Amino acid sequence: MKFFSIVFFSLSIGLTQNLFFSEYAEGSSNNKYLEIYNPTDEFIDLANFAFPNATNGSDGQYEYWNTFDESATIAPGDVYVICHGSSDALILEECDQFHTYLSNGDDGFCLAQGTENSFSCLDWIGDWNDDPGSAWDVCDLGDTKDNTLVRNSNVTSGSEWDVSSNSATCEWIVYPNETWNYLGSHPHDGDTPVVEDCNNGVDDDGDGYIDCDDLDCSNNSDCGGSDDGSCAVYGCVGYTPENSCQCNSLCVDFDNCCIDYEAVCGDVEPSTEDCTNGIDDDGDGFVDCDDWNCDGTIGDADPACEGSGSGEDCGNGLDDDGDGYIDCNDFDCDGDSNCPSEDCGNGLDDDGDGYIDCNDFDCDDDLSCIETDCSDNLDNDQDGYVDCDDFDCEGNPECFSCDQESVDLFFSEYSEGSSNNKYLEIYNPSNLTIDLSCYAYPNATNGGDNGNYDYWNAFDNGAIIEPGDVYVICHGSSDPFIMNECDETHTYLSNGDDGFALVYGSQNAFTALDWIGDWNDDPGSAWEACGVSDATKDHTLVRKTGISSGSEWSVSSSEESCEWDIFDQDTWSNLGFHIVDPNANINPISNAGEDQVVDAGVLVTIDGSNSSDIDGSIIAYVWTQIAGPTVSLSSYDQPEVSFTAPSEGTLEFQLEVYDNEGSSSSDVVSILILGGGMSVSAIQETSDPGSGNDCYPSPYNGQVVTITGIVTAIQPGSNPNFYFEDPDADTFAGVYVYDNSIDPQVGDELLLIAEVEEYYGLTEITNSISSVLISTDNVVEPTLISTSDLLGGCSYNAEQYEGMLVKVENLLVTSTPNEYGEWTVSDGSGDCMIDDYFYDGSIDSYSEGSTITSIVGVVNYAYGEYRILPRNESDINTGSDSCNANGDVNLDGSLDVLDVVFVVGAVLGNEQLNDNQFCISDVNLDGNLDVLDVVTIVSEILNLTLQSSEPFQYEKEFKSSLKLRTNK
Repeated sequence: MKFFSIVFFSLSIGLTQNLFFSEYAEGSSNNKYLEIYNPTDEFIDLANFAFPNATNGSDGQYEYWNTFDESATIAPGDVYVICHGSSDALILEECDQFHTYLSNGDDGFCLAQGTENSFSCLDWIGDWNDDPGSAWDVCDLGDTKDNTLVRNSNVTSGSEWDVSSNSATCEWIVYPNETWNYLGSHPHDGDTPVVEDCNNGVDDDGDGYIDCDDLDCSNNSDCGGSDDGSCAVYGCVGYTPENSCQCNSLCVDFDNCCIDYEAVCGDVEPSTEDCTNGIDDDGDGFVDCDDWNCDGTIGDADPACEGSGSGEDCGNGLDDDGDGYIDCNDFDCDGDSNCPSEDCGNGLDDDGDGYIDCNDFDCDDDLSCIETDCSDNLDNDQDGYVDCDDFDCEGNPECFSCDQESVDLFFSEYSEGSSNNKYLEIYNPSNLTIDLSCYAYPNATNGGDNGNYDYWNAFDNGAIIEPGDVYVICHGSSDPFIMNECDETHTYLSNGDDGFALVYGSQNAFTALDWIGDWNDDPGSAWEACGVSDATKDHTLVRKTGISSGSEWSVSSSEESCEWDIFDQDTWSNLGFHIVDPNANINPISNAGEDQVVDAGVLVTIDGSNSSDIDGSIIAYVWTQIAGPTVSLSSYDQPEVSFTAPSEGTLEFQLEVYDNEGSSSSDVVSILILGGGMSVSAIQETSDPGSGNDCYPSPYNGQVVTITGIVTAIQPGSNPNFYFEDPDADTFAGVYVYDNSIDPQVGDELLLIAEVEEYYGLTEITNSISSVLISTDNVVEPTLISTSDLLGGCSYNAEQYEGMLVKVENLLVTSTPNEYGEWTVSDGSGDCMIDDYFYDGSIDSYSEGSTITSIVGVVNYAYGEYRILPRNESDINTGSDSCNANGDVNLDGSLDVLDVVFVVGAVLGNEQLNDNQFCISDVNLDGNLDVLDVVTIVSEILNLTLQSSEPFQYEKEFKSSLKLRTNK
């Protein structure tokens, strides 16, 4: 008992140790991540932790409370990686959770323990104080932008940022952009400083380059550093177009030696190249006739290389001298009559080398290539072009322009509703179709900073608003009623205190056309409008009729000049249209009825009687067939018309309705003839493996198809993506449907009109245009396969089963779940991965060597491997209710203190055990889990330690009805 007390005390102490940030990357594009390390000897549930952040500095408060994914944990000594969902594949392989808004260098993150209103910060990247500019300094070694930070291996807990980033107490190693080789584990032995000592003869940073040969020393004074070019950067390889000076002996003749040439490459008169001995005599990286000294330049003509004059013929399109450069791109052709010089101020690539004007090497010393100021009304570079007319100012924010005049678009409706039911509606009062590429809807959160926005939100590419129409921006998980009117999704809409502007212009030069809230002081939880104190929270705002342009928020929200009608939460009846003139006619609404799936030869009725006109009456109906095999309609001018279905095809009909004022609108209905759609196998089957990230891509990639099938598996949670299968095919019969606007049930037979898309080798059906329920309660029997059928990454044999419901039998567990819920089984033919991605609940843990009768699931392809996704507990048949009650509750193959931690946690009610874990932990076989089991496990650990005996093993029946009992 004395030993047990000591163990229990040491484990309790372990519970107080801190998690901390072990790595951070702010890389190119979306290559960003945070890595968190668990230095303790226990599993840490992240439910009581978060990683809140503030953007561009703050007032000491966070702006966004970012929680970890449900059920997220960190194993002892392991890491948890939060990354951008569009990161490089190498990062995604290690990623545990996606988060879009990671740092751009100036966004401070805290690793917090507690709740939104009561928490402590365990560690920091940056802070929530003043705006650091573009980044925070890190130990005088670098900063938080375009770098990777790795925590020193001797750090055991988090720190304040001013401690960990201080050069005197530095806890970070700063690596160059896109250094990811430390990602996925911590700590790292042999961490080396990031900066090369440029004169000690040692490869300090382990990159394979020493002293002045190292890129880090390119501008170091010990290496003759120069901003004009560097042999330290490019090596002793002579001339390259990228380097503005030269690194071999020819530079003496041409008077363009890099300043660090002698220090890096040796004497300015190196050994002469022997053009016939197969050796790089002068050490410039080129051998024999490939060397400039042998190709005839500047009197170095060598008979062995047929050198004579210039070795390169500058007008024949060939690499005559074998130096890798052709014609006028070859250094030998400078000044050749075939190679015109670059005019440095005309905006043309005169010499055809791919570089224009001042970007061309030939223009380095040209007077016209001094830096251009694009807003001072002067011709700074003397090229005859001033400010934004100058080629050099292309893309400069000062020179933003649009081909269209600004139009007074304005916010016509705003909703901050329950859950994610949020939207902005924008109205076009003009008679023009407006291209929204010149507009944006930037916002500031919880008040602004001196009137500045926090986020610049551009409209989707190709977005337009028709005359008199509206454009709706909504949350992607809004109610289907909202989604039906939505033109663009945006996750971070207002919670009541986030001010949005509708603007015309660019990020650095724009005009605000209208406002919801403002970018001034924090309003608290909401802004007042028109006498309603919390109008922008839990309300819908609709712009009053008679308003024809936007206003300052102080004007539109004032009681005296109120421009808003304010409705209760989740009032959406005005969404999708806007009335400016209360006396104007409102267009009718055409409704051509629901899409249908019918058999060939039947009489089909299409019904437009649900069309309506809210301010008048519909006086005419006109039906027109616009697609499919031609049929004869019973009439063309009635609300309901009929026709006989042809033998195959998809037919489309347009219904146009007219109201009593002569206004009209139209709607389209689709009719699919059964047998007229495509099969799943037609979309999936191909013999072409593709290239890059492809894995047998669909021949219909990017095309819209009509397809039928039966739902076999649905992802649990709020995003019901699903798998879909043709029950009549044996291979290439399944496909993944990535579209959460459809909410099916397993067994539903659906008709989908949607787009085919490839996602990192997985064929998907997405962006559905139409979904029709054909029948329900269908059953798809799983296809029996061998575990070896899915082996070996991308292959034709495995691709046959992608998306299909399959079954594997007579299995041995060959590895236990990793941090991603992936584990392997084998039927004797080879290992097959099992993944919990589609599992409803938590999969029971099975120890290595356990046997399982069968597993059913759908086949998924991700990260270069096929895996089976079981759907629920009925998909895993163990065939037995027995377990190996040996106390190894974490299933790592050994009985040790980690198992004691787990069982003690379960006894105290802090850990949840599944039936299998309960069975393993009840080592005294009394049907209860209590301190007696803990004592037995501890005693056995002592026995193993002192006598090296084999672990005890018990076989018993599951007692699934038993509850955990805490003994005190």
